Amino acid sequence: MLLSPKCPFFSQAQWFAAWMGAFASEQVEARVEDIPIPFIPRRRYRWGVGYRFLQAPANEHSPCFRLPCLPSWDPGAVDGAFRALYRREAFSWLEFPLLEREAPELVILRALKDRGWQVVEAHHPHTAIAEFDAGWETYHRALSKKLRANTNRAENGLNRRGELRFEDAAELATWLEAWEEFLALEAQGWKGEGQGAIAGDEKLAAFYRRVLEEAHRQGKLRLYLLRLDGRLIGANLVIVEGTTAYGWKTAYAPELAKYSPGNVLQRKVIQALAEEGVERLDMLDPVSEWKRRWATRVEPRIHMRLFPPSLRGAVFYRLVRLRSTGPEEET
Repeated sequence: MLLSPKCPFFSQAQWFAAWMGAFASEQVEARVEDIPIPFIPRRRYRWGVGYRFLQAPANEHSPCFRLPCLPSWDPGAVDGAFRALYRREAFSWLEFPLLEREAPELVILRALKDRGWQVVEAHHPHTAIAEFDAGWETYHRALSKKLRANTNRAENGLNRRGELRFEDAAELATWLEAWEEFLALEAQGWKGEGQGAIAGDEKLAAFYRRVLEEAHRQGKLRLYLLRLDGRLIGANLVIVEGTTAYGWKTAYAPELAKYSPGNVLQRKVIQALAEEGVERLDMLDPVSEWKRRWATRVEPRIHMRLFPPSLRGAVFYRLVRLRSTGPEEET
């Protein structure tokens, strides 16, 4: 039996309630000692057959997937819960996206192989990690000379334009007003024009606000802002979990791109986190060239499929292992 670790933010009931309320129109649950593990039913057509699998709640708005906080992580209890779910739902497999490479969830899910479940894992380069556990100065010296010089030049250029101020708005009583400023900044440029901004989707905006209010209540929210003469020109939304920070959303004023406010803000954010005692910043997907410049390594997120110990599970396990290609359609 594995003892359940301290309940991280992204495995708390409040996170799952917010996520399911925003992104799931239908859900089913496995229950371990009366703790629900939610899944979303997905229906597809491929290989000439229709099938149904259950996906754990994670998408592009999720830093990662973690199992809910269970009283204890007993593989036997999880096996029993998943088997009971199979008897009710007759799924082809359980799907777990965005698992962290060293997540304790992997231990318990992989342990189910000894109980008859088949496992298929895919590793996708997904997140750039900036590690600064040796301290800010050591990390900063290890960055490329070009990046340091360009960031110095950018900060000097902004300072010549006005008063440059960096702050963590999560420490202020007016942090929700700052969040509204963040949304307005994010909506500028291509995000607003492409209707991909948070503020343009009422349900998505409600999801972020609900999550941020809970993170703020727990002291895990960092809302870093960069202002020029009081005007917001850059912002970075971060959730801190122990010694790891997740850089969830960022935005900057597109008309100031030649002054690289993103670089200036990123350096200040990492320095602030390091001085707080945080040891790494997970910059999440996509792994852009810009993120690679600040990263000390790139690591995958793991996409796992767990096939039940049944004839149905064996058939779909073999189909997936064959890596058949072809159109996949929702049914």
